[in-house]
Amino acid sequence: MTEKLYYQNQYQSEFKAAVLSSSKTDKGYEVLLDKTQFYPEGGGQPSDTGWIGEQPLLDVKKVGSDVVHLLQNRPAEGPVLCRLDWNHRFDYMQQHTAQHILSAVLYREFGINTLAVHLGEDFLTIEVDREEIDEGVLEKVDFLAQELVCRNLPIETFWTDDEKVASFDLRRTPKVSGHIRIVRLGNYDAVACGGVHCSKTGEVLLIRRCGVERIRGHMRIQWKAGGRAFRDYGEKMELVTRLCELNSVKSDELEERSRQLIAEQQRLKVTIESLRREQAAAEARNLSEQAAKASFLSRTFVGQEKDFLRNVADALTGEKPLLVALTNKTENGVQWLVAALGGLDFPFNELRKELLSAIDGKGGGKAPMWQGIGSNPEGIEAFYERCRKAL
Repeated sequence: MTEKLYYQNQYQSEFKAAVLSSSKTDKGYEVLLDKTQFYPEGGGQPSDTGWIGEQPLLDVKKVGSDVVHLLQNRPAEGPVLCRLDWNHRFDYMQQHTAQHILSAVLYREFGINTLAVHLGEDFLTIEVDREEIDEGVLEKVDFLAQELVCRNLPIETFWTDDEKVASFDLRRTPKVSGHIRIVRLGNYDAVACGGVHCSKTGEVLLIRRCGVERIRGHMRIQWKAGGRAFRDYGEKMELVTRLCELNSVKSDELEERSRQLIAEQQRLKVTIESLRREQAAAEARNLSEQAAKASFLSRTFVGQEKDFLRNVADALTGEKPLLVALTNKTENGVQWLVAALGGLDFPFNELRKELLSAIDGKGGGKAPMWQGIGSNPEGIEAFYERCRKAL
């Protein structure tokens, strides 16, 4: 049985241990130490990271009463110095303790049960037994959770058994039996848990909600806690400051300024679209005038929007049979459009491969209009010539 130092002093970042065994596997060497500070994954909390000797720890898992460590190479014989990745450990201590605080407030103040927990790299999530929670309730949860952090309640752990566990006012029935570990937050909450926690709620520092999603008919709520919450707050403050400077407004005026810009953008979008339609109509009138003297017309545009060619073709008038080939040079190549107007019977689909090979094009459609893209704008004139000869 491995001596579990993380249950004795979770703040110890270095320790010496004896290598009891090392077995080669397809993933590396599974190493058993006489004692360990490395916490194996469990209860939603990921495993610790760190080093055994000079080797980085690849994984830690619990096997029965032992803790197995995975290394790339066989460790040296004799005592080895082990070092914990303290930043990683303390980050997840903050996340796990914050989750207990939040789950306790949800249940004890609002009767909302925690169904599942995930302590991720970016935020912690709690899935609850409600399909919907009023925003006002969530705001109260945030406030009360932060209040528990500020009260700096002691966090104590106890070992008990099936017979004595009833003496604890547990938030939920333990999922294990026999040797049961209880984590208690002052006199506010107690629950069975095998994870590694802070010694006081104040070490969590800050809890901030950052998102809500719905899954399987339940709400899943996201929070950031500890150093993550402080970093996130700092990043957002920097962003708000930059946006205020760009818009020459104060922070309390930023939302209204953003709404004004969005409204202005929508107005400009309508105006620009109207101007584009007018331009397309003007080009169509010009082509229609030329159509009186020709059976084939072509025109090349540069940098127009993707619907421009279609707008030009749609605006063309006249009853005379006419084949029109239009192109638009873009940053990525060329757009093309072929239209058979005035009842012209043009076998585009039979000629498609021959016509489009000039511009390395692809696309299609059905009579009387076909369109697509190409990657060789240098072949535009050859494309026009092939269309003209196909008449």
